[in-house]
Amino acid sequence: KESKVSPMSATLSKDGESTKNELESTLPTVIFEEELPTDVYERAITRTLAWLSATAIFGLGIWYLVGSKTAEEFFAGYLVEQSLSVDNLFVFLLLFDYFKVPLG
Repeated sequence: KESKVSPMSATLSKDGESTKNELESTLPTVIFEEELPTDVYERAITRTLAWLSATAIFGLGIWYLVGSKTAEEFFAGYLVEQSLSVDNLFVFLLLFDYFKVPLG
């Protein structure tokens, strides 16, 4: 992947004139030469379903080989971990909002 790093050139003020912000002009911007894939959501959904299927097969394997109690503990632990990872997304959103991190 080839990319260029160039400084931010200018921002627009409220009246539409181009003004240079001192902080923003010192921060680098990465520009990728290649286009972003258009099937990002399809690939993410496919990958998520593949991991969920692998988890279900593994849990059913535990159920078959070890017993239902251990399999239930596995599935409960898996759901707790997934819930905590989603909770972390909200923490990141709050931090990004607090520190005014730009979207782009």
